[in-house]
Amino acid sequence: MIIPCIDLLDGKAVQLKQGKEKILEVEDVFGIAGRFSCAGDLAIVDLNAAFGKGNNDLLVEQLCASYDCRVGGGIRTSQKAEQVLSWGAKKIVIGTAASKDFLSALPRKKTIVAIDSSRGKVVANAWRESTGVPTIDFALDLQDYCSGFLYTGVDVEGMMGGFDLDFAKSLRELLDGELVVAGGISEIEQVSNLDAAGIDCQVGMAVYSGKLSIEDCFASCVNFEKRGGLVPTVVLDPDGRVLSLLYSNYASLKEALKTGDGIYFSNSRQKTWRKGETSGNTQTLLRAYSDCDRDALVFVVEQKNGACHTGEYSCFNNYGFSLQDLEKTIAERISVPSPKSYTSLVSTTPALLEEKIMEEAQEVIDFTDQTNLKREVADLTYFLTIKLAKNGLKWDDVFKELQARSK
Repeated sequence: MIIPCIDLLDGKAVQLKQGKEKILEVEDVFGIAGRFSCAGDLAIVDLNAAFGKGNNDLLVEQLCASYDCRVGGGIRTSQKAEQVLSWGAKKIVIGTAASKDFLSALPRKKTIVAIDSSRGKVVANAWRESTGVPTIDFALDLQDYCSGFLYTGVDVEGMMGGFDLDFAKSLRELLDGELVVAGGISEIEQVSNLDAAGIDCQVGMAVYSGKLSIEDCFASCVNFEKRGGLVPTVVLDPDGRVLSLLYSNYASLKEALKTGDGIYFSNSRQKTWRKGETSGNTQTLLRAYSDCDRDALVFVVEQKNGACHTGEYSCFNNYGFSLQDLEKTIAERISVPSPKSYTSLVSTTPALLEEKIMEEAQEVIDFTDQTNLKREVADLTYFLTIKLAKNGLKWDDVFKELQARSK
């Protein structure tokens, strides 16, 4: 599939021709990220850090908090790698510093090695120095120390003049794990050919310039022919609860990705259909995924009211209680305090909240049986959720921290 790339320089999104000449500059980084994020992970590259001229740490951290990001640029120490992962980065991309010793200190499944290549040899230090090491030898030497590779053809990067598909395929045959290709990609056929070969593509200049669109790239990789032009589309809410099973065709998928709405193909209407266009129960598309065979989709949506025509939240009647529901209730009590609400009282009395957290933590330690333990943990969770909310955090932030610590 595709991985949209956002290169950061001095707090702005830029596109450089062959890593040198600035062709484009955009100040609204989050506007770009929001537009790109429906279709996949975002590749965030801190050019300042890569060039050794400052960094964009705060901006990168904010992007990681909001989107699924793989981050590269200037990650040359294990401390920096750990810091970036602690921000919630899904993966880190290691370039100049890539060596067996360095990679051994990093979580393999979260580490991608960048192979920046010019004329068959690896280049380093923001593409300014040739190492003299053959590209294939470099990759084979390090493949046991990472989850995959990002191969960039430096000679064609930012030129939109095509790339060497045969060489990319030869890398795919030799290497295990994920393989992403960047540099020179400018046509839909190139994207679909790479995907058919088991290779993802990282796109930048072609998308910014309008030569490619995110929706065209994504849709071109989906196998609509297998079921007569339609693919089943499982619709989930952000908590992973199944809302419905619908269908997409090429046109409806493109429109959904372009507009950010829940748009599908209606068998009964025999046309593209926007969810909620008559009922008002609309959907905002947060993320689209395809399965490994490219013949099924998952839409993650923000659902307004119920998703089912009966008025129920889910067509599968599987609406259960979640931590997110607790967070929403607590957020409402905090934003609109009520003298009758215990949550409002606790949230506005810091000393009481701290007292209750300490009290419930001790009761968890002193539990008497399984029933008592689960009740005390529930009490503690309630008060901790208030503590998080009062400090602008959610449980998702805690889970991202745990994810960052996993090896």
